[in-house]
Amino acid sequence: APEVAALLARTTPVAVKAADRKAFAFRPSSQPAPLTGQTITATFPAAASSLLPPAAADDGKDLRVLRYMPEGKVPLAPALTVTFSQPMIAVTSQDAAAASTPVKLTPTPKGRCRLLSAAEVAKDDRLSELAAAARDAGRDNAVPDDGRWLAFRATERFPSDALVTVEIPAGTPSTEGPNPTTAAQKFEFKTYAPLQLVQARCAYDDDCRPGMSFTFAFNNPLDAEKFKATQLTVSPTIDKLRVIQRGATISVSGDTKPRTTYTVTLAKDLLDEFGQTLGTPERRSFIVGDARIEKTFYGPQGMVVLDPTAKKPTLDFFTRTYSQLQVTLYQVTPADYPAYTLWTGNRWDRTKSIPVPGKKVFEDRIKTAAVAIDQLAARGAQG
Repeated sequence: APEVAALLARTTPVAVKAADRKAFAFRPSSQPAPLTGQTITATFPAAASSLLPPAAADDGKDLRVLRYMPEGKVPLAPALTVTFSQPMIAVTSQDAAAASTPVKLTPTPKGRCRLLSAAEVAKDDRLSELAAAARDAGRDNAVPDDGRWLAFRATERFPSDALVTVEIPAGTPSTEGPNPTTAAQKFEFKTYAPLQLVQARCAYDDDCRPGMSFTFAFNNPLDAEKFKATQLTVSPTIDKLRVIQRGATISVSGDTKPRTTYTVTLAKDLLDEFGQTLGTPERRSFIVGDARIEKTFYGPQGMVVLDPTAKKPTLDFFTRTYSQLQVTLYQVTPADYPAYTLWTGNRWDRTKSIPVPGKKVFEDRIKTAAVAIDQLAARGAQG
């Protein structure tokens, strides 16, 4: 305590100011927001100016037509555009302009004449319709306007498989103007032919093998909804027979046998999508040759341990077309296993010559024995 009193005695006493005694202390008020831009003092409205617009480049010259559209022969003109060398009317006098016709057309078309701006042209319903018709006039799939198309029906049946030409001769008149067509206009279409079988094959090169499909092709698409697999018969019968119709083709597949001739008969009531039938049954024969057998050889690989409890342990391999197998046997002990792994890891490396471990005890060719598939299955079932 004496030490604290000595320190306080060395300090200057705090003076009390009158402003320190307040009921509530308020912070200074916020500054006003800064003003953007610049304040300009001027009179509104402004005083009349003595400046006049510049004189036009063609002031005092005769009025001329600078350009007009369309020009020449066109299939359809949605609007006529004429550009003059001088202003024709004031911007605010469209109603007055509509009362007069500054352009004369011969013959006079239906419609009205107005001097329009580009924005007004876009807003005019009639001009919009004519412009759309003009755009569609050159499209093959466009729907013509009313009065611009012609439909007709033949009074007699067209012949089958025939090329029909429809020609509108030159000089055909129009209700829109006095000019007739200057040249003949024509188009062609072809009628469908009677239903016929055009191709029957097995494989692309006629090298028919067991399991390959028989394919029939017609000149017209068949009626998929009315087609039935019973409209096709096969002799002799084919196991797991499948008949698939798609468009103008029929595919027949199944477990066909080698060295067998199959005859397929198509019913006379086979129907195409035009309602036509074959009229008479169609028969086609297919000669299935030998099975295509590739040389194969397969059996156990890697480390194989035979059953020591078997009465006669065997190591079976299977092959096709090979009549003999080259067999080499080596007698080894457990001590040869590291050398065996080294040899198996490098046996295909031609840059290394690693001998086979162990003692060679047999090397000869062994004839293969023919075994039926069902015998192999029975052997597997017996274990």
